[in-house]
Amino acid sequence: MEYVNLLVFAGLTAGVAAVQGMRWSRDRRLRPPECHGGVALPPHPPKVSLLVAAWNEAALLPRHLESFKRLRYPNRELVLCAGGTDGTYALAAASRSEYVVVLEQRPGEGKQRALRQCFEHATGDLFFLTDADCELDDESFEATLAPLLHDGARAVTGGSRPLDRQMKTPFVMQQWYIDRYVRAHWGRTTDGILGRNAAFTRDAIEASGSFQYEAPTGTDYVMAKRLREAGVTILHAPTSQVASEHASDFGTYRKQQSRWLRNVVLHGIRFRVYGEAARGLAPSILGMVMIVGTPIAVWAGPLSTALAAAAWLFVILNRVRYVRTGERLTGTSLGAPYWQIPLFVLIDFAVWALVLFDYPVKAIRTRW
Repeated sequence: MEYVNLLVFAGLTAGVAAVQGMRWSRDRRLRPPECHGGVALPPHPPKVSLLVAAWNEAALLPRHLESFKRLRYPNRELVLCAGGTDGTYALAAASRSEYVVVLEQRPGEGKQRALRQCFEHATGDLFFLTDADCELDDESFEATLAPLLHDGARAVTGGSRPLDRQMKTPFVMQQWYIDRYVRAHWGRTTDGILGRNAAFTRDAIEASGSFQYEAPTGTDYVMAKRLREAGVTILHAPTSQVASEHASDFGTYRKQQSRWLRNVVLHGIRFRVYGEAARGLAPSILGMVMIVGTPIAVWAGPLSTALAAAAWLFVILNRVRYVRTGERLTGTSLGAPYWQIPLFVLIDFAVWALVLFDYPVKAIRTRW
C-alpha cells in the first residue's frame, strides 16, 4: 500500500511539474508594456477635473495634494469631498485655491455620494478618478488621459503600484506582482475600472448615470457595468501605474479582500453576470477547502495526504511563478527569500475563507 501511495504522489508531482513547466514557458514570453516617452499634449488641453472622495485620510492627504500640485498638465482642478473624525476636512479646507475645490463629506454619505457631489461641482471636460492615498505622477496621469486626448476614447483605466516607501515590503510587493501578472494578459479593452486610476469624458459619466445611483460598496464595479450597459468601451492603459498605499497588515488586507470579493459576487448577481460572480466566489471556496481540507486529508490517510500535498505544491508554484514574472516585468525584487511565499499563500487562503462568513451578516455584506 505504501508503494502505491508513493507512486500516486510521484505521478501527481510529475503532473504538477509538467503543467507548471508549460506555464513558465508561456509566461517567459510576456514583456513589459512599451513606454513611448511623454504624451504630446494638445495646444489647448481640455480641462481635467480630478474627483476624490477622502474619508479619514489625514495621514496621507498632504502627499496627495502635493502630488497634484506637481503635475505638469496645465488645465486641471482637484475636486475633493473630504470628511471623517481625524481632521481630514480641516486639512483639505486649508488647501482651497483656484485649482482645489473642497466639499464636506458627512458621516454615512459614503464614497458614491461624495463622488456625486464632486461631479456636480466639477467644471472639467474630462474627469480623472483617483483616491486620497494615491501619489500622482506625470507619466501615469498622462498615459491614462492619452486615449481620451488623442484616440477618441470615452473611458480609460490604468493600474497601480505600491508607494515608494512600500517597495521594500515583501507582502506588498507580491500583491503588486500578482496584479501585474494578471494585467499582462489583458488586451486593449477591459470590463472593469480601477477607481484610483481611471479617466472619462463628461458624456461617458453622464451616460453611466452621473453617480446618481446608489452603490454603498463597489463604486468602481457598478460604474464599469453601467458604462458597458451604455455602450461605452473601457480601454486599458498598461503603462499607467499610479502609486497608492497597499495593504501591509493582516487586518487591512482582510477588509480589502473581503470588500473586493463581495463586490464581484453581489454586484455580479445584481447585473446578471453570473460567471463573474462565480469567479468572485471561487477564491473563498478554494481557501476554505485548503484550510479545512488539508488537516482532514492528513487524518484520512496517506493517499489523501498525497493529494493535499500535490494541491499545495501546485498553488505555491503558481505564486512563485507570479512573483518571478512580476519581478521581471517591473525590474524590481521581492526583497525576501522565496521560502516566505508559502506563508503569503496561507494568508490569502485564510483571508478568502473568512469572506464566506461575511455574506450572512447584512451589516458586513454591504459595508465598504
